[in-house]
Amino acid sequence: MIDEIHCLVATARDERQRADALRLLVEVVHPAAFVCSILGYPDLARLAAVQAAEAARCLDDPVYQGVADFMRAMTAPRAGSWDRILKISEDAVNRLEPHVTDEVGIQVYGMLHLTAALAASANSHRMDCVNAHLAEAADLAGRLSGGGNAFGLSFNAVNVGVWQVMVAAESGDYPTAVGLARDVDVSPLPRNRRCQFNLEVGRSLAHQRGKEREAVMTLKQAENAAPQRMRNSTAARETVTYLLGRVRATGLARELRAWPRAWASRTDSPGLAAAWAPSASCVTVFVAGPARCWVRRLTHGFAGR
Repeated sequence: MIDEIHCLVATARDERQRADALRLLVEVVHPAAFVCSILGYPDLARLAAVQAAEAARCLDDPVYQGVADFMRAMTAPRAGSWDRILKISEDAVNRLEPHVTDEVGIQVYGMLHLTAALAASANSHRMDCVNAHLAEAADLAGRLSGGGNAFGLSFNAVNVGVWQVMVAAESGDYPTAVGLARDVDVSPLPRNRRCQFNLEVGRSLAHQRGKEREAVMTLKQAENAAPQRMRNSTAARETVTYLLGRVRATGLARELRAWPRAWASRTDSPGLAAAWAPSASCVTVFVAGPARCWVRRLTHGFAGR
């Protein structure tokens, strides 16, 4: 599909058709970037974000530029880079604000606020900035008449609740994260969002004494919702490792140790499986052969340059 859209951009009959093709390219590479990221291909996810940015520049459409900025922030390396992600997000918020005129714009604008809140919570715990962005996102979600799923962003009141839990967990306020989670019903959300929510709740529970078994049960719910995401999640790996250190001499530890072995057995790379099987502190890459061939297609250059 990406190949065909590139061809359409390059061979468009007129500017209107070219603009339609550029919009479609942004809409397609956005989920492609997400899939690449959760399956352990951050380089391809970043390349997809670059393609979206190039298409948005050609379009000169503030909302599509906002989507590209969101992709750029979410695919940026996180270790030691939260200040850069915060700047990307806040610059994007300021650019898009004057152009928010409909519900599609509201949803993109709201997701940028949530991204800024997450980055601020990890960046020296700037809670004044965090609270301002979260409050704005909640207000925006309340202005939507429907469920809100422009560009597959799932921006709505429920997802704002998920992000509030994520932000609390990222800032290390685990009791608050667990408390907020009790008021969030994630059943209407896609599986990947339910997985992320339960992972954040699980790791928050893992850091509270006496809640280890509840943490394991919540992590199981996360894996049942989206196993590929769990197998490639750094947060899942670190949480399981942390829990193993806490419950090493109990039956719960045996249950936890079974996860790495099960995840390793499902990878299509024997080398990775052999290297990872003895350890609970590693994560496998689980991508089927056809999927690997598909994501490589993102390496094609932008045809409209």
